[in-house]
Amino acid sequence: LAGEVLGVGRSPEKLQRAIELGAIDATAPSLEAAAERADLIVLCTPVESIADFALRAAAVCRAEALITDAGSTKAQIVARIDSGLSQSSLSQAGPAFVGAHPLAGGENPGVEFADAELFAGKQTIVTPSPRSRATAVAAIQGFWRMLGADVLEMSPEEHDRTVAAISHLPHLVAAAL
Repeated sequence: LAGEVLGVGRSPEKLQRAIELGAIDATAPSLEAAAERADLIVLCTPVESIADFALRAAAVCRAEALITDAGSTKAQIVARIDSGLSQSSLSQAGPAFVGAHPLAGGENPGVEFADAELFAGKQTIVTPSPRSRATAVAAIQGFWRMLGADVLEMSPEEHDRTVAAISHLPHLVAAAL
């Protein structure tokens, strides 16, 4: 699937553990250092930081690079990234962002609980915007399919409405009880 997987994070200890377990091949000292080398950048951070990280990566990565994420909300993230990319010199010729939300995961955090079959048979929602190039959307869909996911495509707004109804609302009710 990948020639080399670079990891970037705040904890050198956790990154070293990821290398030991074979989850990543090497680390990079910063997002920008990794983005300069990457063909595909997958942002797995809290949703409030995804747009900032995507724009930082886009500012230094190659024009043909693809950027995606694994965040659980989409409309604000996609709008902010689209706005930032269209206001910069990166416009349509630069790197492409296509949002994604894999509906998979477990309750245990950390690389020790990684599962190579995590996405097998699970849904991943890909959320292109009108700015998204068809080739970039197809490539991001292909990436998730290669991980075993069943891919659905929705607008960012449709995604947020749907996920709020099937996931966020039941979670809120359960927490309230």
